[in-house]
Amino acid sequence: MMASRDGAFGLLICAVIGTLFLVPAHGSAQDSLSVSCSAVDPADPFSDPNFTFEFLSSCAEQVQRTQMVDVDGLYMHVLTIGLENAEPGSPVVVFEAGAGGGLATWGSVVHDVANFAPVVAYNRAGLRPSEWDGQLPTPRHVAENLHALLEQVGAEPPYVLVGHSLGGPFIRMFTGMYPEDVAGLVYVDPTTIVTEQDSRARDEAMGLSAEDVQRRRETGQQDYPANFPPGLRAEAEVVLELFDTYFAEFHSLPPMPDIPVTVLMATQFNPARWASLSSIARLDCDPRECHARTIALRMEMLGNFAHQVTNGTLTLATNSGHFIQIDEPDLVYGSISRVVDASMR
Repeated sequence: MMASRDGAFGLLICAVIGTLFLVPAHGSAQDSLSVSCSAVDPADPFSDPNFTFEFLSSCAEQVQRTQMVDVDGLYMHVLTIGLENAEPGSPVVVFEAGAGGGLATWGSVVHDVANFAPVVAYNRAGLRPSEWDGQLPTPRHVAENLHALLEQVGAEPPYVLVGHSLGGPFIRMFTGMYPEDVAGLVYVDPTTIVTEQDSRARDEAMGLSAEDVQRRRETGQQDYPANFPPGLRAEAEVVLELFDTYFAEFHSLPPMPDIPVTVLMATQFNPARWASLSSIARLDCDPRECHARTIALRMEMLGNFAHQVTNGTLTLATNSGHFIQIDEPDLVYGSISRVVDASMR
C-alpha cells in the first residue's frame, strides 16, 4: 500500500553536495515499507539532493524474499537472493542505501543483479522494520553491524559493495575496516567525503554566502519532530556530525586496496531543487550557473574516488537525478556487472 505524501509534517535533512539545510519534508517519518515504488518522483525538488532522508517504498516483489535475521540479539530486515548457489571465490553483491533509506530504495536493480550474482540488501539498525540497538549509527558501527549480518546470513566474502548517497561513505568505511573482504566498489551518486578546504570550495561553488553557511550550522542542531523514530533520529544526528567534523574519521583510514571501482555521478539540472535552495539561502549566481559550478567541483572530488585505484572509472549520469537507480537502472546494473566481472580477473 502507499503512504500519503500529504501526511504529518516531517523533517527532511537536505544536503546538496554536502551542504546541510533543514527544510520541511513532504510526508511523515513512516515505516519505509508502507510506501509504494511510485512515491519516488524525480520531479520532486526534495528527491534530487546529494542525499536526502527519503521515506521510500518497498516494491512488492522485493518483499517476497525478505526476512528478519537475529544478529547478536538485534533483528534486522534483509533481502537475500542466490546465496545458496554462491560459488566459492565469486563475489556477493551487497547494497548499502542512502540516509534514512533501506532495501526498497534500489527499485528493480537488486533483482536484476541477482540474475548474475548473489545479492544482499537490508535496512540498517533503527530503520524500520530493523530494530534499533540504541547506539548511534556511526560509519564504523554501521560497518560492524553489516559485517555481522553478512556472516549471519551465510554471505561469505568477497563482496562487491554498492553504496547510494550516504551509503557511499559507509561502504568506504567497511572497505577500510575489512579490506580483505572487499573485491570491488560501486558508488551511486555518493555523498562526498570532504575536508574543511573542500567544504569551503563547495559552498563557494554553490553560491552560498558565509552568513548562509553559519546559519546552516546554527539551525542544524534544531530539535527533530516528535514523530521521528529514534533510529532515524540517531542517523540524522550522525549525518550532522559527519559534516560538522568534515568526515574526520575517514581521513585516517588506510589507503584503498587496488580493487575495481566505479563512481556514478548524477548531473541533471533540477530547477525545482535550486528554487527550494534559493528560498532558504542567498545565492550569488544564477541557478544554472551555480549548478554548473557545483557539478564541475563535484566531478573533481568524485574523480578522486576512482583515481585511488588502477581500475577506476567515473561515469556521468546525465539523465538522472540523485536516485540514479530509479532514473537509469540499466546504468547502475551495467556498472555493477562491470565491477563484478573485473573483480574475478
